[in-house]
Amino acid sequence: MSFQNKKFAVDGVSWTAIISPIVANHVSIQVPSSFTIKIRTDSADINTEKAYPASSEPYITAPMYNTDWETRFPIGATVCFVQCGGAGDTGSVYCTFMK
Repeated sequence: MSFQNKKFAVDGVSWTAIISPIVANHVSIQVPSSFTIKIRTDSADINTEKAYPASSEPYITAPMYNTDWETRFPIGATVCFVQCGGAGDTGSVYCTFMK
C-alpha cells in the first residue's frame, strides 16, 4: 500500500499520539474548519509546539532515521502529538500516511 488515511480523535486537554499505521516517509494532517490544532514532537515539551489554523494541512517529513535509508516512520512510530487549540474543543483530524 502506498498510502493510508486514518482518523484520530482529538480534544483540547490531552495530547493525542499520531501513530504511523504503515511504513511512511510523509504525513499530512488535515485540520478541520471548526478548530485550530497544536502539534508537538514531545508531548511534555512546550518548546516543540507549533499552532496551525483551521482548514490548514501541515505536512511532516523527517530525515531518514537509519543508515539503511529505508523509511522515516516505521509501522507503529509516533510521528507527533496533536491537541485542539481551545480547551473546550473536540473533534477529529484526518491523517494521510504516504510512502
